[in-house]
Amino acid sequence: MTCFEHDDDLDSFIYSAMADYSAGNTDDFYAKMTCATSYFFEAMETCTETNPDFTTAETFYADFGQQDDADQIR
Repeated sequence: MTCFEHDDDLDSFIYSAMADYSAGNTDDFYAKMTCATSYFFEAMETCTETNPDFTTAETFYADFGQQDDADQIR
């Protein structure tokens, strides 16, 4: 994808979050993904070809997390 701007801090959050998820540490995973959000938006800020899809996914994730039974569904 040509419109993504690389960010070392974003990479660190993502790789660390994925390691947490693989180890079953979902609370740490979600915390790190939340921290990564601002970096992600900055890296993708100028990418008009995919931003609508990411907005849809982010909205879904936020709405899903607000459900009372989200942990049970996961």
